[in-house]
Amino acid sequence: MNMRMTTLMVLASTVGALSGCAVQQPSPGCQIQDGLWQVTYIPKNPEAVSRSCGTLTADQFGVYKYMVPVSEEPQAPTSVALRPLAAVALTTYVDTSGTRRPRVTLNPPADSSSPTDPTGSLRASALATALSAFADEPDDQDVCLAPSFSRITIEARAVADASGGPLPARTVDYQFANVSVYSSPSAPGTTFEGSLVFGDGSCTAEYRVLGLSPAVPCGTTDDCRNPALGINPELDVVCLHGGCSPNPARAFPFLE
Repeated sequence: MNMRMTTLMVLASTVGALSGCAVQQPSPGCQIQDGLWQVTYIPKNPEAVSRSCGTLTADQFGVYKYMVPVSEEPQAPTSVALRPLAAVALTTYVDTSGTRRPRVTLNPPADSSSPTDPTGSLRASALATALSAFADEPDDQDVCLAPSFSRITIEARAVADASGGPLPARTVDYQFANVSVYSSPSAPGTTFEGSLVFGDGSCTAEYRVLGLSPAVPCGTTDDCRNPALGINPELDVVCLHGGCSPNPARAFPFLE
């Protein structure tokens, strides 16, 4: 057998061995869509709806994933932020002069010489952010967990709005926990389910929290099935409280 024939046989056997092996694709890691989400609140105790803290139905959240480069701070975990827009709206107001100002106490006070935030309204808005560590890789069910969030507490003082009308004082408190994000190749971080303990200064109530990205307004469930809206067609989605939501009658991750 000459050298050329030997080389061809070795190459053929190598190709055959490789063709019999599945090529492992690198994992994209835990994904969650950045931007505006539609969120539905389901009271865990039906009796809570008769109390002031039990009346939450829906909101929109800003949802953001943060990753610190390993070269900068190797010990810092990946994190995810939830920003309920109802809480964000309580942190600032526009006064009769047309200037946006904080409704909350800032410590230290606003720095009027700041070129980017002279009134402190940006710092005030940041208070409506809940942060949690976020898993780097999905589990064997394609679920990524954000287990424990920082608390959002907003104590908005009574003020007059731009028209001179009164905005009464309000207190809200959000404690999110155990937010599970479904992150698979077919649904890369477009739904979540978690828990919330919400307080309004008078009482507290527990909620099941369902999130869908993107946030899409609706009048009927058929509106949510329009493929042009960008909602994953594999998800069971219904119209609730004017927004497309994961179907609360179906278990997470709300797949059809």
